[in-house]
Amino acid sequence: MNTKHILLATIMVTVLGGSAFWFTGAYFEYKEERKHLAEVELQILLQQQRNEDVLLSIDRLKNDPHEIEKVARNKFRWCRPFEKVYDFSAAPIGISSTPNIR
Repeated sequence: MNTKHILLATIMVTVLGGSAFWFTGAYFEYKEERKHLAEVELQILLQQQRNEDVLLSIDRLKNDPHEIEKVARNKFRWCRPFEKVYDFSAAPIGISSTPNIR
């Protein structure tokens, strides 16, 4: 082999090696971006499901008197006039454990 062939072979190996190095880095970057995209798409799906649940809850609160009563009783601890509500939750230490009647 003469010098031209050796020089040409060296250049080709260098170019191919550099290209392979560059493409390998780009490939791993691509894989990371695909993984990130999949995570974001999952978050979008979860948020859409949460939005549907909230809209359903809003619709029930607008249209269902039983749902309104449920929220009033559970969240605000309301009761109807002349109802007795017994609270059996654990009393703090040192306080009588008799039920709290409202």
